[in-house]
Amino acid sequence: MAQVQGLVVNTKGYTLADVDLSFFQKQTAQTTTTRSGPGGDFQADLATGPYVLVAFADGYAPEQSELEVPAAGVTGLVVTPNPTPVVASPPVSPPLELPDEVQEFLDKLDETRFSLDAPVSLFEANQGVGLFSVVNLMLAGQGRFRLGDEERMDMLGVVTLFYRLSDKSLSDQLVVQNTDLLWRTIEDELKALAQQVDQLQVDVDFLRREAKRQFNLGTSNDVLANTEFPAAFDRYIDLAAQPVLGLRLEQEEASQFTDKLKLQQAYEVLRDLKTSVLQIVRMLSKYGTAATRRVNEDWASFESRAIEVLATVAANRVSEDEDDKTAWNVLAVLTGKRREDLLPQIALARHGTKLLRLAVEIYVKTLPTLDATDDQHLRDLFQAKGDESQFFTTRLRREADILKRNQVRLT
Repeated sequence: MAQVQGLVVNTKGYTLADVDLSFFQKQTAQTTTTRSGPGGDFQADLATGPYVLVAFADGYAPEQSELEVPAAGVTGLVVTPNPTPVVASPPVSPPLELPDEVQEFLDKLDETRFSLDAPVSLFEANQGVGLFSVVNLMLAGQGRFRLGDEERMDMLGVVTLFYRLSDKSLSDQLVVQNTDLLWRTIEDELKALAQQVDQLQVDVDFLRREAKRQFNLGTSNDVLANTEFPAAFDRYIDLAAQPVLGLRLEQEEASQFTDKLKLQQAYEVLRDLKTSVLQIVRMLSKYGTAATRRVNEDWASFESRAIEVLATVAANRVSEDEDDKTAWNVLAVLTGKRREDLLPQIALARHGTKLLRLAVEIYVKTLPTLDATDDQHLRDLFQAKGDESQFFTTRLRREADILKRNQVRLT
């Protein structure tokens, strides 16, 4: 970790206390927040890499800047919040003068801090993104294993795999090239994972409730579900997969042969897409919670190790069908499920999560201009100059197309 130290000042050089600073890591979509102290000073421990730094000063528009954090850290960073106050536009030709006290009250009520929309917490939004991936893979990988008279919970097939390999009965379910060699290769890791399933079991009910509360996923019925998320997410997928987003807008604008109607359709889709992105991020922030941080980290670590084991088994599987030699086909066998039943949730864990991360990234990029919907703003946001493969439109379509191809829908 590298330490970033600095000072928050206004345009006149006076230090500012209680300014919220959000460091959004562009590579991992992780957010670290801190606040300036009484003397305007602040510090944050960050991983190295590129960041978007956003300063939130009460009553002022957010100020966004780019920041590169090297291994040696950053000292002496000076941050100046946006000097433009967020105030209501004065009425045109007011019909009458209001008493000062009433006008002061109305002006105060119109301040950003009293908005009906709760402030977006990027930290909680990112916790929601992480949970979405974790719970979808958890729901896909749930299983049971019977050992004598005892039935145990299994997760991602590791308990079944541990006992079936150790007693050499794995061939009853799937055939591998050399059972003894495979066992020696993964014995220690598999044993540790099987033991970890028992330790993580206490989190399962909590994760099921959070899956229902945040995303209306799963069958838990003892919590108030976020019934709006599935329709909002499906709408997001549909918009992101629109073929007109494949147009290179700047080139189309300059060409005399452009289909103007098709170009205008592209901009209309982008307007709807931006609205959809804001809706998704606000939901992630509203329903996301810091309470999931520990389980997100524990389960992400477990799931990451478990799928590596599945990949090792898949590589050693004997089958004339190459499709059988995938981690997900092995998981289907170990859990007794059909591969077709697993794929939607696995697709959500992989590509649905990428779409949610892109939504957060787009939100950060548009923070100073959340309400802007003009053509130039949309073009600059979704197709910033540079590598076409890195356009938001390109990245969104890539993930949405995979979800559409696998017929993934939450409603």
